[in-house]
Amino acid sequence: MRKYFVEFLEVSSPKREVSVQRLEGDCFHLEVSGQRYTVEFSESSGAYLLRWGERVIRCVPQRIGQNTWHVRLGEEVFRAVVQSEVSLLTSSSEGGEGNLEQAPMPGNILEVRVQRGQEVEKGEILFILEAMKMETELKAKRSGKVQEVCVEPHQSVSKDQVLMRYE
Repeated sequence: MRKYFVEFLEVSSPKREVSVQRLEGDCFHLEVSGQRYTVEFSESSGAYLLRWGERVIRCVPQRIGQNTWHVRLGEEVFRAVVQSEVSLLTSSSEGGEGNLEQAPMPGNILEVRVQRGQEVEKGEILFILEAMKMETELKAKRSGKVQEVCVEPHQSVSKDQVLMRYE
């Protein structure tokens, strides 16, 4: 599940946490500020059709900056700043080591050798990642206590996907 933080600039609203989990095909679970939706996206001439239940809304996103978008939802247009959980956490971490362990490349997690609450030492093997038919040991970049393990064995991961968080 990927998390994003969305702040709508025209309306004075707090940042909203948006979690996205791909189900099958074009179906996704969205959780927006605690409310869950199952939606289906389908591309239609430069736009997306967003379906949930009986409702269908045309969505036209247009990037206007690195993290800034104009988003037309039906008849309304919003300007939004979108940050991924990774960029938010890494930009706010001090000292360069960060509080995250991330996938260095896309692949498949073969083994998870760490669990929540465990103390790990720098250099300790945390995960075994299979990529391009090779197994790679992913080692701890620092010592610390594991707050959350975000992946499980046999899960596909993308480059920079968060695998684990430190306290």
